[in-house]
Amino acid sequence: YYLGESYFKNKEYLLAVAEYEKLTRRMAFSPFVEDARFKICESYRIESPKYYHDQEYTEKAIERYQEFLDDFPDSKLNDAAVKSIENLRGKLGKKIYETGILYMKLDEFESAKMTFQLVIDQYYDTSIINYAHQGMVRSLAKNREIENAIALLNQNEIDLIGSGLYNCLLYTSPSPR
Repeated sequence: YYLGESYFKNKEYLLAVAEYEKLTRRMAFSPFVEDARFKICESYRIESPKYYHDQEYTEKAIERYQEFLDDFPDSKLNDAAVKSIENLRGKLGKKIYETGILYMKLDEFESAKMTFQLVIDQYYDTSIINYAHQGMVRSLAKNREIENAIALLNQNEIDLIGSGLYNCLLYTSPSPR
């Protein structure tokens, strides 16, 4: 455990993960297991790069946080784990959303529709959802599916107005912050 801690404090997160993993495998009843499991999650979260890079560590972090929540449902660290999952899911949603924007710039509206739909289906609980709805409305309109665009716009009108994206639909799409 302490070797893992020293790696963690020296910002050598992947080495810390290896040591924490050894502890959890070899000494499953150690009083340090809960903290080690959480530090594994944190290490992957810290190693998670910006949204435009490969998201392997982001996905590992989410998976490990979920395992932590399942295995330690009464932990005092659960709120931090849930918050981290939300942030990491937002990053994954933004990556897919930005892919949709790229398809729009390339005039590949059918691909953009599929991409925005993926964000809507999988990342409905993140802050990117209103941008995805806006992108979907635009891609439907550009693909000459006006009735579907109007229906989706009407369905999400309140959320789009609340987030300041409703009036932007006639102009260039702002990028989420």
